[in-house]
Amino acid sequence: MEQEYLIRSGSLQGYAELMTSLQGDTHALLKQVNLCIDDLKTHEKLISFNSMQKLLEISADQLNMPHFGLTLSQRQNIEMLGPLGLLMASCNTIKEAIYTVQRYMSAHSPAENWILSEIGNTASITRFEYATNTIPLKQVKELALGACYRMLTLFIGNQFNAIRLELSHSAISDIKIYRHIFKTDVKFNQDADRIIFDKKYLDYPVIFNSKERSQYLENYINLATQPFDNLERKIISLISQGIETNQSLLDSISTVLKMNKRTLQRHLTTQNISFKDLVAHVKGTKACWYLSASQMSITAISAALGYHDCSAFSKAFKKQHGCSPLQWRNKKQSTANKPNAR
Repeated sequence: MEQEYLIRSGSLQGYAELMTSLQGDTHALLKQVNLCIDDLKTHEKLISFNSMQKLLEISADQLNMPHFGLTLSQRQNIEMLGPLGLLMASCNTIKEAIYTVQRYMSAHSPAENWILSEIGNTASITRFEYATNTIPLKQVKELALGACYRMLTLFIGNQFNAIRLELSHSAISDIKIYRHIFKTDVKFNQDADRIIFDKKYLDYPVIFNSKERSQYLENYINLATQPFDNLERKIISLISQGIETNQSLLDSISTVLKMNKRTLQRHLTTQNISFKDLVAHVKGTKACWYLSASQMSITAISAALGYHDCSAFSKAFKKQHGCSPLQWRNKKQSTANKPNAR
């Protein structure tokens, strides 16, 4: 029985954005390979390696864009590797970083590995794929080689120049596209997929300074915690913090999130969330807490919740709870004072 390999969804970093720029139907294409847009919202979701490969192929076909995988690779960086990228960024030399990938690649995907070899004055990084297909899936190979080249350029700098790139399949795009991306000679129909370069680069220090490292770590943590710290949760928190001010909550929250008001509302709409309903929810929840946990007057509570007067507060509260704030408080206090209420 053929083994089902998995890969982190970070391998598709930039896919949705690229599809949007090309006016492709992202949702329809994902559905064809049993994936959905939620699978791409965090880089840590484990998805089928086979589905990922097929997605790249059908995307290239439907967009009539044979260099789709290569183009996507140029939108990726070490964030797509998650924890493995963090380990690479902490290495001192390029050789150490490559060996880190070789040793821990299974943390990203057990379906492939990259092996470093040294012969004379040259070094090569060869990609091995453990998942076999009878149908030649070339897009994933070109995405992987393009992403690897990007990592080398990121860690070494623009002075990095490969000697040659070798691909085990025939060319599927114009040779000019390959040379533009890899900036070197490209050979096809070779025995393996590899990048060959001068051995001197192995001793180069990893040029990932502390500021970049800190920013990457922060970005990674943000991505990893998205399921627990989503946009709705952030907005509810900000509403709670600014609810007593007379400023427009939408304006102030948009400023804090560094997002245009219309963009913010559009994001909420795609998640079937209403900003107005979030504000009402927060105000209603805080009102109940004040009414049950404090002796604040209705007037004081009204002001604390940002209402201009008590009548506006009472009207909003009654719409949510079916009674006035005072009636709600009296009912709660009456229940609490009953002998069996505890």
